[in-house]
Amino acid sequence: MSEVAFLVGQTVTEIRDDNRVVFVSGDKPEPSLYVDVGECAVTSADGQSQPLESLVGLAVTATSTSGDVLVLEFNDGSILRNEPHPEYEAWQVVGGDPQYLVVCLPGGELAVWDARDAG
Repeated sequence: MSEVAFLVGQTVTEIRDDNRVVFVSGDKPEPSLYVDVGECAVTSADGQSQPLESLVGLAVTATSTSGDVLVLEFNDGSILRNEPHPEYEAWQVVGGDPQYLVVCLPGGELAVWDARDAG
């Protein structure tokens, strides 16, 4: 099961600060739905390395958090992959439903908060 399946169908609208993948900007300074990535790899459908900015305008078609590795697949065949890091939080997804915060902790464990935790 993917903890970030709510990203399926979302379209990347912009890349901010070199590592924030924005899906919904919202009306506040921080976007309503986004992914912060660390040392990630983006590959095209034919396996070629791509810049993160190449994802703008693409929609997520599948997600995985298996092994605490974030994998997002896009409608053109591109794939974003972000592995856990032994010393720092490798990636996080903010603003989803029902999970509004999913963080890959140092060493690879996932921490998940949802709407029930907000109270």
